[in-house]
Amino acid sequence: MPSTKTVGYNRMRFLLNSLADINSQLQALGNTGGELGKLYLFQGNPTAIFRRLNEHYQLNKICFEQDCEPIWNRRDDSVRALCSELGIEAVEKVSHTLWDPRTVISTNGGIPPLTYQIWREYFYTMSVNNPNYDRMEGNAICLSIPWAKPVADQLQRWRSGHTGFPLIDAAMRQLLAEGWLHHTLRNTVATFLTRGALWQNWEHGLRHFLKYLLDADWSVCAGNWMWVSSSAFERLLDSSLVSCPIAFSKRLDPKGEYIRQYVPELANVPQEYIHEPWRMPQELQERYECLVGVHYPERIVDLAKVSKRNTLAMQALRHSLIAEGAPDEGPPHCRPSNEDEVRQFFWLVD
Repeated sequence: MPSTKTVGYNRMRFLLNSLADINSQLQALGNTGGELGKLYLFQGNPTAIFRRLNEHYQLNKICFEQDCEPIWNRRDDSVRALCSELGIEAVEKVSHTLWDPRTVISTNGGIPPLTYQIWREYFYTMSVNNPNYDRMEGNAICLSIPWAKPVADQLQRWRSGHTGFPLIDAAMRQLLAEGWLHHTLRNTVATFLTRGALWQNWEHGLRHFLKYLLDADWSVCAGNWMWVSSSAFERLLDSSLVSCPIAFSKRLDPKGEYIRQYVPELANVPQEYIHEPWRMPQELQERYECLVGVHYPERIVDLAKVSKRNTLAMQALRHSLIAEGAPDEGPPHCRPSNEDEVRQFFWLVD
């Protein structure tokens, strides 16, 4: 089952609300016969549904949007085959992407271009012929980084927003509550899970994002996770460009307003300690009813220690790639992104 079929509450509610809105608009428009319009929904195998509809209504044309992601190829191919069998005209239009990724690849000599002005379209083009794009194994463009073995407690604390780092926790709780995050926060929590702190495989984060983000998109989401984790699409392979969640929090949310909104345990903590509550003296923790380790969790890791460990691991990986001829030769994951682009994307300061 494709991971985009794993739908959380907010995504399902958004989908149902959108369908209800379309139905109400159709009802308001009506039709030439004076009857109310209506949106019909069918659940099940598309070819079986279209075959039964054809038996009752003799379909002349089936129109659908091109879904270029490889996880949907079998479904769409079966619908085209059915249309050919029954003499139904199949009309497939490119609208989800700006261009047909297959045409882009064909025009570029049969390979995806390594330069793009729009990352979204770039990710679609890179994924169109890669059914393993959402995982490390079998994915030719993804580095096989030796991530740590999954630690269930760490993964759950990250997912639920109980890492002990206020900005990370606020962002992860916003995701669960609202199904949305600003792209800088998506990058921050993704970096924290992977090369920035926990050294966990990016696939864990991708599955979580696909389930809870309202705008979750298989190609774009997987592409961003690979890039942020230094698994693909970059030349640097260097974890020195990692945003510290504490320093970034002070710059992004200096008064702690965002943190207080999503982490109520810290609502009464003074601004001086809102980004680092573990620095608050015991007396103040008791006064503001925020005992670290009781009301708010202890830090999940020693950030200074794991950052140094991860930097050394990434440097070792970089040296091994260079020995294999990277970036000009070796693994095909590299994209000629530059440091300025990375800094802009991650909102890093000089």
